[in-house]
Amino acid sequence: MHPILCGFNPDPSICKVEDTYYLVTSTFEFFPGLPIYASTDLLTWELVSHVVYRQDQFSFDKMGASRGLFAPTIRFHKGTFYVTVCDVTEKGNCMLTSTNILGPWSDPMPLAIEGIDPSLFFDDDDRCYLTTNANVDGRNGIALVEIDAKTGNFLSSPISICAGAGGRYPEAPHLYKINNFYYLLLGEGGTEYGHCVTLFRSNSITGPYESSPSNPILSHRDKSDDPFQCTGHADVFQDADDVWWAVFLATRPLDGVLLHNLGRETFLSPLRWDENGWFIIEDRSEMQLSEVLRTRLPLGFDDKRWLHCRIPEKDAFSSTEKPGELRVRGNGKRLTDDKGNPSFAGIRQAQHNATFKATLKVDDKAFEAGLTAYYNDQYHYALVVDRNEQGVVRLRSEHCLHGILYVVSEEVLVLNSSDLVLEIVCDQHFYRFFCMGKEMTMGKTAALCTEGTQTMTFTGVLLGLFAVQGTVVFSDVVYSDEISLHQS
Repeated sequence: MHPILCGFNPDPSICKVEDTYYLVTSTFEFFPGLPIYASTDLLTWELVSHVVYRQDQFSFDKMGASRGLFAPTIRFHKGTFYVTVCDVTEKGNCMLTSTNILGPWSDPMPLAIEGIDPSLFFDDDDRCYLTTNANVDGRNGIALVEIDAKTGNFLSSPISICAGAGGRYPEAPHLYKINNFYYLLLGEGGTEYGHCVTLFRSNSITGPYESSPSNPILSHRDKSDDPFQCTGHADVFQDADDVWWAVFLATRPLDGVLLHNLGRETFLSPLRWDENGWFIIEDRSEMQLSEVLRTRLPLGFDDKRWLHCRIPEKDAFSSTEKPGELRVRGNGKRLTDDKGNPSFAGIRQAQHNATFKATLKVDDKAFEAGLTAYYNDQYHYALVVDRNEQGVVRLRSEHCLHGILYVVSEEVLVLNSSDLVLEIVCDQHFYRFFCMGKEMTMGKTAALCTEGTQTMTFTGVLLGLFAVQGTVVFSDVVYSDEISLHQS
């Protein structure tokens, strides 16, 4: 097993169309939503589009941290792509469709059943079935209902088909038909350190479903020293050579502690079938990070990998005035706003050792802007440059932990140049912030891990830039998975 999408990329789902694999992951309150990655070799992945890219598809302004869009499933049937997802903030379970993976995607069509993690299955006779975790007639577990794939309307009454294998929160249901059996794949145990994958099968789509004798077929819940944790929420598929694989989520904790800051990531592992027609997900835990997963790239401002906290205002970002520059307009919203849309753009931190670097131009107008290691509105670090109306420029270090904002340091800058080079250098121990090569502050990496807080969250750290007041210009933006960019 090894990660194929590093950093914040949880709840993977995959389908194959001709010679290309398409994979979608969760994004919660971040926009654009539900990224679609494409690959022809299962190792090299390109972010090609997003399912959610229009302001009117979902009400992002109502989404708090780690709310919003949960656990999409992608399927392809007779020329149409289907993505089902749960908007836990407002719309509930819904379905979006497109005949082109690049879009346009439809508005969300409601699926009138409770629960999360909706998933579609098309049977041999083209009948379409929806599974989700729901309470049906007082029975908690996995529900099944036949639907009209064009409208999402129900063609039958929901029935309960499986209560899981005894773990809490049976969810993430995926149905497959393989060798005349209907296989039902679940996630159980919660998405934290008790997470696991369980398997069931039946001769009939409506059950009864028999539990695999090997359940759970994947879990690291009893392997606290393993470099990968929280394994679960799987989707299985067959490649062009008829080899079966699973994609699933897992985390890479910091050394020596069950704390993770990168978020839940997408992993890949082969299946192993036994003589009785059951499969397990192979569990080989050697770290196998390919060099193609390590990235050093200048970030163009049209790069699809940029994420925003909810939907930014229409004129918050502009890159048309001058090549290589990004103009960011502050709207008064701060990174601490619990449901605001600050003028923020970030990229997923993909490795523990990483660097994010940008040049901020200081002109003669008042502004407030900087760089941030951002987990959510209650957990982030920031290096802030502030120029007031009198022309005084200050550099401020801020830590927001448990929702409390601390000003760690502040000093007046005497500028020899209008260009300020700002930098974040990350490792397993600290986030360190630099201005013109001088270290200004540091914050513990573990403080941006939320396992020990009152509310477990589901995202990962983004490294990015922001503006609060005024209009600022950033240039020479570079993200690297190598720590060597900084020369002390």
